[in-house]
Amino acid sequence: MNNNTTNPSTKQGYTDIEKLAINNSVTQTQKSFQAAEQSYTTAGVAVNAAQAQVTATKQAYQETQSTTITAPASGMIVNLQDQVGDSVTAPTTAVTIAGSSTGPANVSTTTPQPVLVITNLSDPYISINISEDYATRVQQGQKASIVFDSLRNQTFTGSVTNVATVGLNAAGVVTYAARVVTDGLPSVLKPNMTALVTIETLRKDNVIDIPNSAIVTKDGTPYVLELKSDRKIPVALGEKGVAKTEVTSGLDAGTVIVANPEN
Repeated sequence: MNNNTTNPSTKQGYTDIEKLAINNSVTQTQKSFQAAEQSYTTAGVAVNAAQAQVTATKQAYQETQSTTITAPASGMIVNLQDQVGDSVTAPTTAVTIAGSSTGPANVSTTTPQPVLVITNLSDPYISINISEDYATRVQQGQKASIVFDSLRNQTFTGSVTNVATVGLNAAGVVTYAARVVTDGLPSVLKPNMTALVTIETLRKDNVIDIPNSAIVTKDGTPYVLELKSDRKIPVALGEKGVAKTEVTSGLDAGTVIVANPEN
């Protein structure tokens, strides 16, 4: 009708009434197709919901049967709170049809609580997070000292076994996970206890070190203040630690200095 001026049925040109009838027929056919497509989509949602309900019902049935559960790994059972005769309930599954007929069925489940945990306590280690300021200094094999919050009067030794290559960014703070293996721990310590780990990244013997707070820098030259005479002593600095810094020259051993002088 749009491309030809002659109606193949009448061999005459299309009349206005014929054009209107054809356009109305096309419009009605499109509406019928859209309605059929909508019904198909709605039926698909119902099928998905029914399948999810079947799965949930099957799971609920299986949970009523006596079952032997095999441990996936060897180890010791810990955190077992249930006793013989206690009822163990599986997580529930709720199936709802989405508000939009074009979307899939919504399936919600509750988070299950473990009845027991199997763990291997024969090879304990400590997980630590290292700030990016010190990540380049920490390496495999370095010695470490460990103090647990629950045993503050004892210091344990260990070593670094590995350091993560890629850091984790949490709220803009980048840290690198590392693992420290200890040299024997008492049985009173339990997993997930908090510990303070000090890693020895560099060791120098027979050196002079001073508190970082005692160092004053003026015009690019570091110096310390002698307590007895208030004399400013220029010093050459070496390795800097968290609390102290090595003095390579300029300061004699035994000199009493001010720990926190005013600039």
